[in-house]
Amino acid sequence: MPRRRTQTQKWGRRIRLVTEEARHIHVNTPLVGSVASCVGRSAPVATTSRQAAVFPAGAPADIEWGSDAVQLCLMIPSSTLEGELEELLGHPIKRPLHLPFHMSLATSEGRVWRSMMHLIAGELASRGRLLSHPAAGRQLERTLLDALLLGHPHSHIEELDHHDVPAVPRAVVRAVDLLHERPAEAWSSTGLARAVHVSARSLHGL
Repeated sequence: MPRRRTQTQKWGRRIRLVTEEARHIHVNTPLVGSVASCVGRSAPVATTSRQAAVFPAGAPADIEWGSDAVQLCLMIPSSTLEGELEELLGHPIKRPLHLPFHMSLATSEGRVWRSMMHLIAGELASRGRLLSHPAAGRQLERTLLDALLLGHPHSHIEELDHHDVPAVPRAVVRAVDLLHERPAEAWSSTGLARAVHVSARSLHGL
């Protein structure tokens, strides 16, 4: 997971930041304290450790940190998140993905996201291998994208909840695509299964 896309921000004093239109999606999750945020012309939303703010691409942001606030900020290219959504659905999306600005961390899915943010913050502070190792970083990045897409209500969440595309055949198609796209890579069955999010036993049984 690229460190340039992940950052823990702490100012130690009250500060306000006004940005131009963002090029990517930003998910800001307070770890300590409170932050007041708004996007475009929306009313400010106060976020704490029980809420996160999801800033869309193409809109300016206005963010005010409390003096004790610490938040983890993730930058996600829209194309990356929509590509992961298509992987989960098993087909291309027909309309752009829209994510609500306010993200509750009080639900069971939200608590998973909050725990993951604390894990990443700890890895950033200790410069742990979970973020620096390329393979582990890629796996963690996909897990985060899936947690966001499955845990935060958005424009395609009902389709994710009710789609009837079998997961294993879709994984097989992706596995074959990977073999064609990266023929020079020394694929093992375990590595290939991990890359398409199924067990090695499932892949062998097809």
